[in-house]
Amino acid sequence: MSASRASLGLSIAGAAALALSATALVMSNPDPQAFEDYAGERIARHLSEDLCGRGGLPLLFQLIAQDCERLVQDQRSALGRLARSHTRRVNLGLFSLYATELGGQALLPGLRLPRFSVTTLAVAGRFHTLPRLDQDDDASDGQAGTGSESSSGQARNR
Repeated sequence: MSASRASLGLSIAGAAALALSATALVMSNPDPQAFEDYAGERIARHLSEDLCGRGGLPLLFQLIAQDCERLVQDQRSALGRLARSHTRRVNLGLFSLYATELGGQALLPGLRLPRFSVTTLAVAGRFHTLPRLDQDDDASDGQAGTGSESSSGQARNR
């Protein structure tokens, strides 16, 4: 009789732990504002690498923009809003999936945001950019954000 009570006690304890874990995941599922912050940080980082490096900007813009990286980083909020407006969220309670298709928007006259499509998993207060399945595409077609990466929901506080 005591063995069955112990087994029942373990089952109840296991169910309670599972319920607590699920509740914690639901409560820590990052919201769209946190995604906007993350996306703005991520896009700004990629643009800084692509535009501010050697040959990234046309010569005229290089002369005007003395601190390219700061100029791009100052646009994190706007870039995050742009990403959020081109993102579809599927909230599954325990986690969310954010599918973003972005690109072609004019950043400056004659300079457009590269086209890219990326899926991001949001779970437990963090974002994980999922690798693309069609990696055989030409890497020079402006596809950004294809690597696997994670970040906390508080992207600005890093």
